[in-house]
Amino acid sequence: MKSLKKVKELIVYSEYGSMVFSIGLLLILFFISFIWESSLTKFINTTGMQGIPFVFEFGIIAISLLVVNICRRAIKTTNRTRMILYAVFFALGGGVGFIAFANVNWLNSELNYDTLLYLSSLSRLIIAVGMLLGAMVSIDATIENYNATLLRVIIYGLWTISVIVALSLNTGRIALDIIIPEHIHTITEYLVSVVLILTFAFHYRSYAIKKNRYLMLFMNGLIILLIAQIIRLTFVNYTYLFHFIYTGYIFIGYIYLYNAIFGYNILSPIQHLINEEKQIKLYAENLEVIVDRRTTEMKNNNMRLIQEIEYAKSIQQSLLPARKVNFNKVIFVSEYFPCERLSGDFFDIYRLDDENIGMYVLDVSGHGVSAALMTMFCNNYIKSSEKLIMKYRGLKPHRNLKHFYEEFNKMKFPDEMYMVMFFASYNIETGILTYASGGINCYPILMKKDGTKSYLDKSQGFPICKMSAYFTPTYTSEILQLDKGDRIIFYTDGLVDNRKNNTISQETLEEVLFDYRNRSLKSLNEKIKSYINEEMGSNEDDITYFIMEV
Repeated sequence: MKSLKKVKELIVYSEYGSMVFSIGLLLILFFISFIWESSLTKFINTTGMQGIPFVFEFGIIAISLLVVNICRRAIKTTNRTRMILYAVFFALGGGVGFIAFANVNWLNSELNYDTLLYLSSLSRLIIAVGMLLGAMVSIDATIENYNATLLRVIIYGLWTISVIVALSLNTGRIALDIIIPEHIHTITEYLVSVVLILTFAFHYRSYAIKKNRYLMLFMNGLIILLIAQIIRLTFVNYTYLFHFIYTGYIFIGYIYLYNAIFGYNILSPIQHLINEEKQIKLYAENLEVIVDRRTTEMKNNNMRLIQEIEYAKSIQQSLLPARKVNFNKVIFVSEYFPCERLSGDFFDIYRLDDENIGMYVLDVSGHGVSAALMTMFCNNYIKSSEKLIMKYRGLKPHRNLKHFYEEFNKMKFPDEMYMVMFFASYNIETGILTYASGGINCYPILMKKDGTKSYLDKSQGFPICKMSAYFTPTYTSEILQLDKGDRIIFYTDGLVDNRKNNTISQETLEEVLFDYRNRSLKSLNEKIKSYINEEMGSNEDDITYFIMEV
């Protein structure tokens, strides 16, 4: 950043240096002319260079016409106020200058020389005033709804009138022999000088803000024009040599002005387009490389993300119980199929004490990372780290659900997050299962040894959600006596959701439980698994279940 700033400063210094150099060179040439005036005058006369000031005069008029044309074209695309002022005043000033040039310098008419020389000074004043007015408005100021046709009429009208007046003067159809007092001519020259100084000041202010090189070039032209005015006002004895120098400096100054206006309105946009085209070409040439690099970066980022998710997956699944758990007098087998790497389903089977076993299954809304993080929260708050509290709540499932609901509402989870769950405890000695529902939408199925089927649907609790500010749910526990050979399947809705997972239907699940009631628990589990597509990503919802056999 600092190096870029230094480069910009060097560019500014070099532009100032260029202006000082050009001004210094012109001043040196002038002083050389002043010292060797007689010799240079003689040289000009002997070499036939007397007509060069006429060439300068014609060149000034031609440059004025070119400036008008450039400004008119620039207005079509930018609508800049400054260019509109330049177009009108350069057209008017150039027209007045053409009248003076056509009837004195070129066609050598017999009209009053002082009068038409004053017209030449007047043309300089008109152009200087136009440049001052243009400098007084912002360089970026625009007129949105200007009349392009009216502007063309004004410009062409001014030049037409100038040509008609010049021809009329030359042919004698009209006379222009008004005597212009010397002090009026001098005042006009002083006014030109003052206007040029003010114009330079306004342009310097713009350059200090914009740092545009074409503004600096324009200021160079203004300084040269000001030097010409100083020569004109200082040397009252307006000899041929000083007329030569005066018109030459004005011609050089107008060249600077033309180059600045041309560069700002034509070259600068073209250069901008060229740079854009180069950038596009360079980008196109390196597009394949850029795409490959971006693709590689995306792949690497994706791999890192997958690795992180795999770590989270391993952590989540490490909290699950073993696929087969054998307690005294009761056996559990379980299956767990997340539809993504992380799941919103969770379950656990654990000892409350020597005689009691706690178990639950839950389904968090959604799936993926957010749902998996929620399951971590559930695992911490359902199972207390204190054994007495864990036993107390485990033996009273409704108290456990109530406590969990209260803790959930203390957290700053999004309002749309919720879960349903089913909690139960089983006493190995008495064979009594106590359970409570937390808004579960698929009740566990009991299949007794004799083929009798029933649902654990006596408890119908409220989902775990952010509603404590509006509603306090009541959870109730129900009991169920189990006998040897009885089986209960606890599951989430993904197991029987044919629309999302195309697995087993509720009716088919009940038929399988009935048909395999006298077969091994392993055979029953394998049969249920045969309906499930275990491939990652083939299901739209998580599938979780565990089977309890007394």
